[in-house]
Amino acid sequence: MVTVKVKNSLSKEEIDNVVNIKEGNAGVFTTKASVKPGQTYTVELDPNATYREYVLITVANIPVGDTFSSDDAQEYNEIEVKKDGDRYVWKPTNFNHELGWIQRVKKFLFS
Repeated sequence: MVTVKVKNSLSKEEIDNVVNIKEGNAGVFTTKASVKPGQTYTVELDPNATYREYVLITVANIPVGDTFSSDDAQEYNEIEVKKDGDRYVWKPTNFNHELGWIQRVKKFLFS
């Protein structure tokens, strides 16, 4: 199981700034948590799960950037949801250097 913290860094003034974290695959998602501005939620993903690996993060039913996967969770300890202009994005704020893709490539090449 890999974990990643999702922090809602959106403004508290706007009522729709609740971050919804959904899990699923093939366009079918179930809401796992709703995170209010200033709060953090820890997502647990099973990297071996075939059908329940992808997380869709939304604000006011608008998808936030790309879908988040267990590969992303292995690379980042924490991500932050924020507004970039007129769209919502997630950005890594804390990298997991032990499991990051560079380390995985080095391990593959030199093991």
